[in-house]
Amino acid sequence: MELWFLLKPDMLHREREAFGKLEKEATWLRAIDWTLEDQKLCVNIAIVVSNVDYKAKLVYPEHFPDAPPTVLPIEPKRRWSTHQYGETGSLCLEWGPDNWISSVTGAQMVNSLYKLLSTENPIDRDQNDQDIIVAPSRHFLEIGQQMRGRYCRFLITEFLQEYLKHSVDASLKEMKYSLNWLPDSLVVMLHEVGIADDSPWSDASVPLNLNGRNDANDLKKGLFFLSPYFTGETLKTIGTFDKLSDVIISAGFDEQNIKNELNDLIENNKVAGICLAGNGNTIGFFLSFDGKKVYSFYSFFDTNFLLTGISQDIASKKVAIIGLGSIGSKIADTLVRSGVKRFLLVDYDIFLPHNVNRHVLNWEDVGGHKTKTVKRLLEKLFKDIKVETNELNLTGQESNLNVGACLTKIVQCDLIIDATANERVFNLLSSIVKREKKPFLWAGTFEGGKGGLIARYLPDKDPLPEIIRAAFNQFCIDNPFPESKTSLQYATEDENGKIMVASDTDVSIIAYNLARLGLDCLSQNYEYKYQVYLIGLGRWWVFNCPLEIIPIDCSAWKSHKPAIKNGNQLSEDDKNFLQKLIEKNK
Repeated sequence: MELWFLLKPDMLHREREAFGKLEKEATWLRAIDWTLEDQKLCVNIAIVVSNVDYKAKLVYPEHFPDAPPTVLPIEPKRRWSTHQYGETGSLCLEWGPDNWISSVTGAQMVNSLYKLLSTENPIDRDQNDQDIIVAPSRHFLEIGQQMRGRYCRFLITEFLQEYLKHSVDASLKEMKYSLNWLPDSLVVMLHEVGIADDSPWSDASVPLNLNGRNDANDLKKGLFFLSPYFTGETLKTIGTFDKLSDVIISAGFDEQNIKNELNDLIENNKVAGICLAGNGNTIGFFLSFDGKKVYSFYSFFDTNFLLTGISQDIASKKVAIIGLGSIGSKIADTLVRSGVKRFLLVDYDIFLPHNVNRHVLNWEDVGGHKTKTVKRLLEKLFKDIKVETNELNLTGQESNLNVGACLTKIVQCDLIIDATANERVFNLLSSIVKREKKPFLWAGTFEGGKGGLIARYLPDKDPLPEIIRAAFNQFCIDNPFPESKTSLQYATEDENGKIMVASDTDVSIIAYNLARLGLDCLSQNYEYKYQVYLIGLGRWWVFNCPLEIIPIDCSAWKSHKPAIKNGNQLSEDDKNFLQKLIEKNK
């Protein structure tokens, strides 16, 4: 490691000169002592504020002047300021990682320390029984910074905030909530309030299956109290179940009734959850496992709720995805995040460990059918998602009746996506979409992950699917693939014997491009001019560089539609046959 003060001697000279000037001009600076500790340059300083001596250490970082120095308190051994990380941690001064500029010197940091202590002067304040003076902050902490070290957390969604705005009367209601155990925290979310009312409030954003269930049976029951007498200060005093009861009773609720309600809650549930809401953003959640100790949850607000930017027309459309492998699962995942709310998922396969590399699922889903596990994933994203699943092999050994019923459901969808890369499935779906005039998309990655294609059929706009495929095949005849030896589904061996394997990033690029094409079809914008797009992911075949897009215009192939014997008119014999059937069923 190169030391900055050896690598940049001019910077060392600047720092020494700045401290020399400060030592001459600052009457409050009592001592300066340069040291070298663990290959880091340090300055021990002593300053005086209101007749109180402070000893501190300024430590230059390894990457100075690109990163700011740290000022650590030495004596007295106690908290110096409200602008300090922990009781004895470093001090937050005028310059930090968020606003640092390399022209600031260590001497300026020491001067900033003096200004901070002069403003707050905590030790002199304690001696003279003065009020706390807080120096103005140069910044605010983001929500993630505020919640570091807070294990118990309570989410206030946008919908809960709206509910509280329109709830003004003091009341006691039953509620349902979920406990979500995360690696670093326990998060509470309210699902319903007033479950015994005729019109209970329900949060439209929180999914029901957060605990891995397909229903709301795992939701816990609790009590929701609303009163303008609940304030932030009173909520902070709650640490025991008795104190919680006292705070509720002091807000005007009937004492005997409250004690009975709280006792019943403890006796009938393994855990007691109580929510107290006051005016404005005053709201707190409290949890007790034994009716004695109470855990207080830190409330955090979802104040940046963003709409997807997708029209409501898309939300009402239904998408069928056949094949929930690496491409199909990613398409489903990104479509639901883009505003699609209704799906039919078809795949007979189960999720196995070797699928983890290129799939949206993980080891928790191993052994489950891909359709059902992807459904669970989608339903955890938004509450109002409607997903049907079917585990049939459309071109395998199955009941003809069941396959026919599944195909009927598929053609009832507004968009049909083939993500199987299976020729027989493509032929089957191609035949039904052209008959039912349904938009049809398909995609695939080329072996080795060097590229892929996305393709589209729009009824009455594009050539038939088999014509589009014929156009692509002709393109491949005109531009032959490099010779290779297929070794795995996502891998190939080039002419030099090197194995090329499609990665998750390769598959994702193809999947997300097809999803974007699907949104274009659902919204009927039709910004995509061509029927087939080849997407290069490396310098290979017809691609000169990664991410090169080569469109294939198939519109000239419309004249190659196969001739239909006898045209589209029924013969007289056929007409008579159908007429007899109709009369027979009368």
